[in-house]
Amino acid sequence: MNFTALETHPQALRSGAALPHGGCLHRALWACSTELGAALATLVQPAWAHAQPPIAGPWVCAFQLDLQALDLALQGRALAALPGVPTAATRSRQLSFVAGRLCAEAALQMAGATPPFEVQKGVTGQPLWPQGWAGSITHSRHRAVAVATQRQGSFDPGLDVEQLIVGNTRSAVLQMCVHESERHLLASATQPELALTVLFSAKEAYYKAVYGAVRRFIDFKEVALSDWQPQAGSFSIGPAPAWAPPTLPAPGLQPVPSADWPSVRGWFLQQGEEVTTAVAPGYAGG
Repeated sequence: MNFTALETHPQALRSGAALPHGGCLHRALWACSTELGAALATLVQPAWAHAQPPIAGPWVCAFQLDLQALDLALQGRALAALPGVPTAATRSRQLSFVAGRLCAEAALQMAGATPPFEVQKGVTGQPLWPQGWAGSITHSRHRAVAVATQRQGSFDPGLDVEQLIVGNTRSAVLQMCVHESERHLLASATQPELALTVLFSAKEAYYKAVYGAVRRFIDFKEVALSDWQPQAGSFSIGPAPAWAPPTLPAPGLQPVPSADWPSVRGWFLQQGEEVTTAVAPGYAGG
Protein backbone atom coordinates (compact mmCIF):
# COMPACT_ATOMS: atom_id res chain seq x y z
CA MET A 1 0.00 0.00 0.00
CA ASN A 2 1.23 3.50 -0.85
CA PHE A 3 0.13 7.06 -0.26
CA THR A 4 -1.34 7.40 -3.76
CA ALA A 5 -3.55 10.29 -2.66
CA LEU A 6 -0.43 12.42 -2.54
CA GLU A 7 -0.03 11.97 -6.29
CA THR A 8 -3.63 12.73 -7.20
CA HIS A 9 -4.28 15.43 -4.59
CA PRO A 10 -0.99 17.25 -3.90
CA GLN A 11 -2.97 20.30 -2.76
CA ALA A 12 -3.75 18.34 0.40
CA LEU A 13 -0.31 19.26 1.65
CA ARG A 14 -1.02 22.98 1.82
CA SER A 15 -4.79 23.43 1.80
CA GLY A 16 -7.96 21.76 2.95
CA ALA A 17 -9.66 23.83 5.62
CA ALA A 18 -11.84 20.84 6.49
CA LEU A 19 -8.83 18.87 7.67
CA PRO A 20 -8.51 18.94 11.47
CA HIS A 21 -4.80 19.78 11.65
CA GLY A 22 -2.63 22.63 10.42
CA GLY A 23 0.49 20.55 9.74
CA CYS A 24 1.22 19.57 6.14
CA LEU A 25 2.27 16.02 7.04
CA HIS A 26 -0.80 15.50 9.20
CA ARG A 27 -2.96 16.81 6.34
CA ALA A 28 -1.28 14.49 3.85
CA LEU A 29 -2.05 11.50 6.05
CA TRP A 30 -5.64 12.63 6.63
CA ALA A 31 -6.09 13.05 2.87
CA CYS A 32 -4.92 9.48 2.32
CA SER A 33 -6.95 7.90 5.11
CA THR A 34 -9.29 9.57 7.55
CA GLU A 35 -8.99 6.48 9.75
CA LEU A 36 -5.23 6.93 9.90
CA GLY A 37 -5.59 10.66 10.54
CA ALA A 38 -7.94 9.98 13.44
CA ALA A 39 -5.52 7.41 14.86
CA LEU A 40 -2.72 9.98 14.85
CA ALA A 41 -4.84 12.28 17.01
CA THR A 42 -4.60 9.71 19.79
CA LEU A 43 -1.08 8.42 19.13
CA VAL A 44 0.74 11.77 19.19
CA GLN A 45 0.76 12.53 22.90
CA PRO A 46 2.03 15.40 25.10
CA ALA A 47 5.49 14.63 26.39
CA TRP A 48 6.19 14.72 30.14
CA ALA A 49 2.56 15.43 31.02
CA HIS A 50 3.09 13.85 34.44
CA ALA A 51 6.69 14.93 35.06
CA GLN A 52 7.56 16.11 38.55
CA PRO A 53 8.38 18.90 38.95
CA PRO A 54 6.12 20.01 36.06
CA ILE A 55 7.96 20.99 32.88
CA ALA A 56 7.76 24.73 32.20
CA GLY A 57 8.84 27.25 29.59
CA PRO A 58 8.95 26.22 25.92
CA TRP A 59 8.79 22.54 26.90
CA VAL A 60 5.06 22.80 27.58
CA CYS A 61 4.49 22.45 23.82
CA ALA A 62 6.27 19.12 23.42
CA PHE A 63 4.89 15.90 21.96
CA GLN A 64 6.03 12.29 21.61
CA LEU A 65 5.07 9.36 19.40
CA ASP A 66 5.83 5.67 19.88
CA LEU A 67 7.42 4.25 16.72
CA GLN A 68 5.87 0.80 17.02
CA ALA A 69 2.41 2.30 17.48
CA LEU A 70 2.90 4.47 14.39
CA ASP A 71 4.03 1.48 12.33
CA LEU A 72 0.94 -0.47 13.37
CA ALA A 73 -1.33 2.44 12.48
CA LEU A 74 0.28 2.73 9.03
CA GLN A 75 -0.66 -0.89 8.28
CA GLY A 76 2.30 -1.51 6.00
CA ARG A 77 1.97 1.63 3.89
CA ALA A 78 5.15 2.71 2.14
CA LEU A 79 6.41 6.11 3.32
CA ALA A 80 8.62 7.36 0.49
CA ALA A 81 5.87 9.53 -1.07
CA LEU A 82 5.45 11.59 2.07
CA PRO A 83 7.12 15.03 2.09
CA GLY A 84 10.77 15.03 3.14
CA VAL A 85 11.00 11.30 3.88
CA PRO A 86 14.47 9.92 2.93
CA THR A 87 13.55 7.55 0.10
CA ALA A 88 16.68 5.39 0.31
CA ALA A 89 16.52 4.95 4.08
CA THR A 90 15.39 1.82 5.92
CA ARG A 91 11.81 1.63 7.07
CA SER A 92 12.84 2.16 10.70
CA ARG A 93 14.68 5.34 9.71
CA GLN A 94 11.68 6.53 7.70
CA LEU A 95 9.35 5.82 10.62
CA SER A 96 11.61 7.81 12.91
CA PHE A 97 11.61 10.76 10.48
CA VAL A 98 7.82 10.75 10.05
CA ALA A 99 7.24 10.42 13.79
CA GLY A 100 9.56 13.34 14.54
CA ARG A 101 7.85 15.59 12.00
CA LEU A 102 4.39 14.63 13.27
CA CYS A 103 5.44 15.53 16.82
CA ALA A 104 6.90 18.82 15.57
CA GLU A 105 3.65 19.70 13.80
CA ALA A 106 1.63 18.84 16.91
CA ALA A 107 3.89 21.12 18.95
CA LEU A 108 3.52 23.96 16.44
CA GLN A 109 -0.26 23.54 16.48
CA MET A 110 -0.41 23.68 20.27
CA ALA A 111 1.93 26.69 20.34
CA GLY A 112 -0.36 28.62 18.00
CA ALA A 113 1.35 28.51 14.59
CA THR A 114 -0.84 29.70 11.70
CA PRO A 115 -1.75 26.84 9.34
CA PRO A 116 -0.70 25.46 7.02
CA PHE A 117 2.78 24.86 8.39
CA GLU A 118 5.57 22.42 7.60
CA VAL A 119 8.91 21.50 9.14
CA GLN A 120 11.20 21.07 6.16
CA LYS A 121 14.65 19.50 5.97
CA GLY A 122 17.91 21.45 5.58
CA VAL A 123 20.95 20.43 3.56
CA THR A 124 22.52 18.71 6.56
CA GLY A 125 19.22 17.10 7.57
CA GLN A 126 18.41 19.66 10.26
CA PRO A 127 14.76 20.70 10.69
CA LEU A 128 13.82 24.02 9.11
CA TRP A 129 11.08 25.63 11.18
CA PRO A 130 8.44 28.04 9.83
CA GLN A 131 9.32 31.73 9.90
CA GLY A 132 9.16 33.08 13.44
CA TRP A 133 9.26 29.63 15.07
CA ALA A 134 11.96 27.48 16.65
CA GLY A 135 12.11 23.97 17.96
CA SER A 136 13.95 20.70 18.27
CA ILE A 137 13.36 17.07 17.29
CA THR A 138 14.97 13.99 18.79
CA HIS A 139 14.62 10.24 18.41
CA SER A 140 15.38 7.10 20.37
CA ARG A 141 14.97 3.45 19.42
CA HIS A 142 11.37 3.55 20.55
CA ARG A 143 9.98 7.05 20.12
CA ALA A 144 10.31 10.51 18.67
CA VAL A 145 9.95 13.73 20.66
CA ALA A 146 9.67 17.33 19.46
CA VAL A 147 9.15 20.78 20.93
CA ALA A 148 8.20 24.07 19.27
CA THR A 149 7.96 27.65 20.45
CA GLN A 150 7.99 31.17 19.05
CA ARG A 151 11.54 32.19 18.20
CA GLN A 152 13.37 34.38 20.70
CA GLY A 153 16.80 35.52 19.54
CA SER A 154 19.29 33.54 17.48
CA PHE A 155 19.26 30.24 19.38
CA ASP A 156 16.85 27.29 19.36
CA PRO A 157 15.59 24.98 22.05
CA GLY A 158 17.80 21.90 22.11
CA LEU A 159 16.36 18.48 22.92
CA ASP A 160 18.03 15.06 23.03
CA VAL A 161 17.08 11.54 24.11
CA GLU A 162 19.68 8.83 24.72
CA GLN A 163 19.78 5.26 25.96
CA LEU A 164 21.55 4.95 29.31
CA ILE A 165 25.28 4.57 28.52
CA VAL A 166 26.54 1.28 29.93
CA GLY A 167 29.12 -1.39 29.21
CA ASN A 168 31.79 -0.96 26.56
CA THR A 169 30.31 2.28 25.28
CA ARG A 170 31.35 4.06 28.48
CA SER A 171 35.08 4.01 27.73
CA ALA A 172 34.59 5.47 24.23
CA VAL A 173 32.36 8.26 25.53
CA LEU A 174 34.79 9.04 28.36
CA GLN A 175 37.65 9.39 25.90
CA MET A 176 35.87 11.37 23.19
CA CYS A 177 33.41 13.55 25.08
CA VAL A 178 34.65 14.44 28.57
CA HIS A 179 36.56 17.67 29.16
CA GLU A 180 39.11 17.74 31.98
CA SER A 181 36.93 20.13 33.99
CA GLU A 182 34.12 17.52 34.02
CA ARG A 183 36.06 14.61 35.48
CA HIS A 184 35.41 15.64 39.08
CA LEU A 185 31.67 15.66 38.32
CA LEU A 186 31.80 12.07 37.11
CA ALA A 187 34.12 10.93 39.90
CA SER A 188 31.74 12.23 42.59
CA ALA A 189 28.53 10.98 40.97
CA THR A 190 26.57 8.40 42.95
CA GLN A 191 25.01 7.21 39.66
CA PRO A 192 27.99 7.31 37.26
CA GLU A 193 26.12 5.79 34.30
CA LEU A 194 23.37 8.39 34.59
CA ALA A 195 25.91 11.21 35.01
CA LEU A 196 27.83 10.20 31.88
CA THR A 197 24.63 9.83 29.86
CA VAL A 198 23.42 13.27 30.95
CA LEU A 199 26.81 14.75 30.08
CA PHE A 200 26.78 13.24 26.59
CA SER A 201 23.12 14.01 25.93
CA ALA A 202 23.37 17.58 27.24
CA LYS A 203 26.16 18.30 24.75
CA GLU A 204 24.01 16.94 21.93
CA ALA A 205 21.13 19.16 23.05
CA TYR A 206 23.44 22.17 23.31
CA TYR A 207 24.76 21.56 19.80
CA LYS A 208 21.22 21.56 18.42
CA ALA A 209 20.42 24.75 20.31
CA VAL A 210 23.37 26.79 19.06
CA TYR A 211 24.20 25.29 15.64
CA GLY A 212 22.02 27.72 13.69
CA ALA A 213 23.91 30.66 15.21
CA VAL A 214 27.38 29.12 15.61
CA ARG A 215 27.38 27.71 12.06
CA ARG A 216 30.06 25.07 12.47
CA PHE A 217 30.84 21.67 13.91
CA ILE A 218 31.31 21.74 17.69
CA ASP A 219 33.65 19.25 19.34
CA PHE A 220 32.31 17.52 22.45
CA LYS A 221 35.18 18.94 24.50
CA GLU A 222 34.44 22.53 23.45
CA VAL A 223 31.53 22.66 25.88
CA ALA A 224 31.44 21.51 29.48
CA LEU A 225 28.82 20.57 32.02
CA SER A 226 28.91 22.15 35.47
CA ASP A 227 26.77 22.58 38.56
CA TRP A 228 25.30 19.07 38.26
CA GLN A 229 22.19 18.79 40.47
CA PRO A 230 20.90 15.20 40.16
CA GLN A 231 18.14 15.59 42.73
CA ALA A 232 16.75 18.65 40.95
CA GLY A 233 17.34 17.15 37.52
CA SER A 234 19.34 20.15 36.34
CA PHE A 235 22.79 21.23 35.19
CA SER A 236 24.63 24.17 33.64
CA ILE A 237 26.43 23.98 30.30
CA GLY A 238 28.54 26.41 28.30
CA PRO A 239 31.91 26.93 26.60
CA ALA A 240 34.65 24.79 28.14
CA PRO A 241 37.64 26.55 29.70
CA ALA A 242 41.03 26.57 27.94
CA TRP A 243 40.04 24.72 24.82
CA ALA A 244 41.40 25.50 21.33
CA PRO A 245 38.52 24.56 18.99
CA PRO A 246 38.78 23.51 15.36
CA THR A 247 37.64 26.20 12.95
CA LEU A 248 35.63 24.40 10.30
CA PRO A 249 32.67 26.65 9.46
CA ALA A 250 30.06 25.75 6.93
CA PRO A 251 31.06 26.95 3.43
CA GLY A 252 30.65 30.69 3.02
CA LEU A 253 29.78 31.32 6.67
CA GLN A 254 31.74 33.06 9.40
CA PRO A 255 31.84 30.99 12.61
CA VAL A 256 30.88 32.54 15.93
CA PRO A 257 33.78 32.41 18.46
CA SER A 258 33.13 30.07 21.39
CA ALA A 259 33.57 33.00 23.78
CA ASP A 260 30.25 34.30 22.43
CA TRP A 261 28.36 31.05 22.95
CA PRO A 262 25.77 31.03 25.73
CA SER A 263 26.07 29.47 29.16
CA VAL A 264 22.67 28.10 30.05
CA ARG A 265 20.78 26.11 32.66
CA GLY A 266 19.41 22.80 31.42
CA TRP A 267 17.32 19.98 32.79
CA PHE A 268 17.20 16.21 32.42
CA LEU A 269 14.65 13.47 33.01
CA GLN A 270 15.26 9.75 33.28
CA GLN A 271 12.46 7.45 32.11
CA GLY A 272 13.48 3.82 32.45
CA GLU A 273 16.56 3.24 30.27
CA GLU A 274 16.17 6.57 28.45
CA VAL A 275 17.48 9.98 29.45
CA THR A 276 16.12 13.23 28.02
CA THR A 277 18.08 16.49 28.24
CA ALA A 278 16.99 19.96 27.22
CA VAL A 279 18.44 23.45 27.00
CA ALA A 280 16.83 26.66 25.73
CA PRO A 281 19.26 29.60 25.67
CA GLY A 282 17.40 32.89 25.66
CA TYR A 283 13.95 31.39 26.35
CA ALA A 284 12.05 32.14 29.54
CA GLY A 285 11.72 29.04 31.66
CA GLY A 286 14.15 27.15 29.41
